[in-house]
Amino acid sequence: GQMDMFSMALDRGEAISKTGYSYPRLPEFGIKDLLLLEKESAGMYFSGHMIDNFSDHIATLKFDKMTEIIEDLDETNPSPNPHYKDKMDVKVIGIITSKKTKITKSGGTMAVMTIEDSLSEIEVIAFPKQYARLADKLSEDSAVMIAGNISAEDDEAPRIFLSDVTVLSPNGEFSGASESRLTDPPKSARLFIKLSGLGDPRVNIIYRVAQFNPGDTPIVIFDESTKKYSQLKGASVAASDKVITKLRSTFGEQNVVLR
Repeated sequence: GQMDMFSMALDRGEAISKTGYSYPRLPEFGIKDLLLLEKESAGMYFSGHMIDNFSDHIATLKFDKMTEIIEDLDETNPSPNPHYKDKMDVKVIGIITSKKTKITKSGGTMAVMTIEDSLSEIEVIAFPKQYARLADKLSEDSAVMIAGNISAEDDEAPRIFLSDVTVLSPNGEFSGASESRLTDPPKSARLFIKLSGLGDPRVNIIYRVAQFNPGDTPIVIFDESTKKYSQLKGASVAASDKVITKLRSTFGEQNVVLR
C-alpha cells in the first residue's frame, strides 16, 4: 500500500520517457577470459573448462585420471579392485585453481595447491626442495601435468606430493614437444642486471622477484656509476622466461641479460 515516485508519476498522468541505449559492437571474449569470468561470477564454468584449451598437448601425454585415483582411495565407498594405492607414482593433468605458500620451520618455502580438471580436483603439496626448483611453473590458472606420489592417509582425501611439473602449451601454440615452454638456463648461467648504482631503490624489486621465484641462478648487479659487478647476497632466482620478461619490463630490455 505504499507509494513510490514512479507510481506517483503515473497517477498524475505524467509521461514516462523511455531511454534508449546503444551498445558498442565488441568482439567476444577469448575462451580463457570467458571461462575465468564465469568462474568468478558464478563459481563454475558454463562454456567448457579451461583445460579444454590444451587438448592438443594433452593428447600427446600419458597420465592418470584424477577421478579414478579419488574413487580407488575413497574410504566411504572403497573400490573392490583398486589400481591406485598409497605412495604410488602418478601423473595428473589440470588447472592450478589455488595456491598457498608456507614458510617451514627450517626457513624454506612450500606450497599447497589445488589442481582441477573438468570432473574433479585434488590437492598437491610441493615441499621446499621441489618448490625452490619448480616455483616459476606453479602459478595459479596455469595448465600443468603434475608428477608425484600419492599420499592416502586414513580419513583424509588423497593428495599428491609433487616431484616434477610440465607446463602445457595452449592449442595453436603447441609445437608437438611434450616439454614445458619455459627454457631452463645452463647451470653455470648468471642473471646480470644493470643499475645506475647500488643505491637504486629498485634493488628491492629484484629481491621480491627472487623471493617469489626462488631458484639456483645468481643475480649480478652492474653498477653503471662505478663500472663494477657485484653479486646480490641472499638472492638467487629461477630464471624462467616469465621472470626475465618481468625484470626487463622494469629495468629495460637491454639491462637484463642471462648468460
